[in-house]
Amino acid sequence: MPKTKLNLRFAQYRLLRRLFATIAATRHPISVTSASGHLDWPEVICYLVQHMKEELIEMVGTVVDKQPNAFFKVQINDTEHMVLATISGRMRRNRIRILMGDRVDLELSPYDLTKGRITYRHK
Repeated sequence: MPKTKLNLRFAQYRLLRRLFATIAATRHPISVTSASGHLDWPEVICYLVQHMKEELIEMVGTVVDKQPNAFFKVQINDTEHMVLATISGRMRRNRIRILMGDRVDLELSPYDLTKGRITYRHK
């Protein structure tokens, strides 16, 4: 198997080390080499996209107020917490309308609990 020299910046090197450590730690590790023994980069990138995203907090709430530019104020169920939420791209593409009083599913980032994304409107 021929060795290739890679010119990587430190951040890219750390990212690749983290990727391979994650692959090695999984219960069902993926094969990141092709039949020729070289790295299969499309498979590595797909693995990065699927498994290294930040975990989102999923909650259910009720739309309280409509704001300009497709923003909504949503009250999380059983609490007084208010979130400024926008509509997800799939809901925009399918032209799903959201009205005040609708029950919706939200995704919140663990870094900012005051902003979110509406992913589903309950009937």
